[in-house]
Amino acid sequence: NGTAGQPPRRQRIHPPPACEAWGGPRTTWGATHDAPIDAQLSGLRLGDAVISRVVRAIGEERTDSMPERLDAARLARRRRELALDHAAGRVDDETYLASVHALRTTAPDVIRNETTKVSAAQAVEYLRDLATLWPHATESERSELLHAIYVRVTVTRDGFDSVELTPHANAHGMALAMPETVVASPAGFEPATGRLEGDCSVH
Repeated sequence: NGTAGQPPRRQRIHPPPACEAWGGPRTTWGATHDAPIDAQLSGLRLGDAVISRVVRAIGEERTDSMPERLDAARLARRRRELALDHAAGRVDDETYLASVHALRTTAPDVIRNETTKVSAAQAVEYLRDLATLWPHATESERSELLHAIYVRVTVTRDGFDSVELTPHANAHGMALAMPETVVASPAGFEPATGRLEGDCSVH
């Protein structure tokens, strides 16, 4: 929803109609949700114990179609964006229906991508590269990475409801390497201790 204040700060807005679960005025600061996500990815755990768990969990038989997962994530994102634009009145019915049809036509091509094997060594390399690249990535690069890592991030006005990782991220051991929970502290957002299996969450 643009920026406001000095220095300019990015805003996020819930589209109409009003949503009781959102929990307040429609507009909130983008940093409310961006900072915890940044903390979760900045806090990737790559010690010997976690790397050993990733290697054991993945083994040498796991496969993942990386192009397919990335394309599917982009399609899902575009569907959500269209639905929000339509609900907010920024897209008329005819344009919305035509765009949805185009996405449905594209979807069958996604499933025909060649499957790429993900070995334990490749997963470990992926995690280490991500930990190195994330702090220096541009906004557009971070956007692409986030769509490859998260299927869905459900937020309220002041926090998070749930976070779901993509199959691509799970196949590369992300659920084991990232902190399950990050919490706010006087010094800022810091990784919190907690179990590493299952879905990840941010607060």
